Amino acid sequence: MLKGYAMKPLKYSLVLLISLMAVIYTAKYRSDLVAVSHQVHITSFPHHLDPRRELKRKCTSPVSNFVFIKTHKTGSSSVLGLLRNYVNTNELNVTRAYQYPRPFVGGYPGRFKCDFMLPNKSTTTSLEHLRFDAEELKRCFAPNTRYFTILRQPWNSFQSGFHYYRKEFEQKDHCPGMPISYIMQGQDLNVMEFLLQASKMLNPTIPWYFRFRNYQSHDLGIDPMLNDKNEIDNKIQELDKNLDLVMLMEYFDESLVLLKDLLCLDWKSLQHVYHYKEGLYDRNSDFPTRKHKKAFEHLHKIDIALYEHFNQTLWKRVNAYGRDRMTRDLQTLHRMRNENQDTVEKREQRGPVPATTSQWRKQLKQYMSENSGACFKPEKRTSGNALESSTQTSITFH
Repeated sequence: MLKGYAMKPLKYSLVLLISLMAVIYTAKYRSDLVAVSHQVHITSFPHHLDPRRELKRKCTSPVSNFVFIKTHKTGSSSVLGLLRNYVNTNELNVTRAYQYPRPFVGGYPGRFKCDFMLPNKSTTTSLEHLRFDAEELKRCFAPNTRYFTILRQPWNSFQSGFHYYRKEFEQKDHCPGMPISYIMQGQDLNVMEFLLQASKMLNPTIPWYFRFRNYQSHDLGIDPMLNDKNEIDNKIQELDKNLDLVMLMEYFDESLVLLKDLLCLDWKSLQHVYHYKEGLYDRNSDFPTRKHKKAFEHLHKIDIALYEHFNQTLWKRVNAYGRDRMTRDLQTLHRMRNENQDTVEKREQRGPVPATTSQWRKQLKQYMSENSGACFKPEKRTSGNALESSTQTSITFH
């Protein structure tokens, strides 16, 4: 009898201890979710994406079949440097697609076509600028090919593009200056003034208009002029199904860790730091007026939706990868980067471009021109600020 009474306090103590541990664990788990949710501005994740759960890919050898959809003004050149290092250090038996005309592959700015890729057969890897077309890429790359890309916060990308194209190519009478040379026509516009002008002018009749209208969506194969929300959502869902990984420049290190997992990289492949400096400029963090904000949203409606979607999927991937595992790998990456912080990539020298026929080049030029890739020769404005005349010229291949 006394023994029974003696056991009750011990039993109650154990129950109390277990309950307390459960409360502490639940609080920690919820705080983890809130932290991740804050990063992507959502409040919850599906139950199967438990941040304690680690998904580990089985890696037996480096992946040699992959396509990097190199988007513009997104930090993609830094990823390109890492991939070149990966290919070279592992001595992979790969055949890379050539840039033709530089720096494009497969008929860019038209959607990728196998017929316009060099070499046409036996290509296993592409690292350069191409316009994504899932079905066409599957037609000429192996079934086990892995597809990935990188995105950037659209307003930051827009500003980067403005300063890059204005500084390097303004008023030049060939493709690299478009559509800056068309819109500015000798005017000294700042980025906000350019934004308002572009929102009124940019459409498919202006060569290379997409550089300032849903540029990232264009590179991923979506029509930059698409406006219907349901159609936009459907296109983004299609991309989600066809891409193995979408990296984000704003979370570059987390993206690199996921890329390492996707391609079965070793740490040596990520140990170098690659710097691509476009020059310093004052970045505007916000819009001065509602008018400017609406102008930007008009030009980048798809890019904004695209970024928001893949911002969420990136953090779901991080959760599936394992939060603790990600933390450990980031520490390793940062340590290796600090040890190699003075390393800068040397530009790659490639062999001669495979021979082509004049008929093939003619067809490629025509395809590029049909997809807003013609060239424009700017003319002077009249006193009324209207264009006197404009001419489109053929693309020059070197």
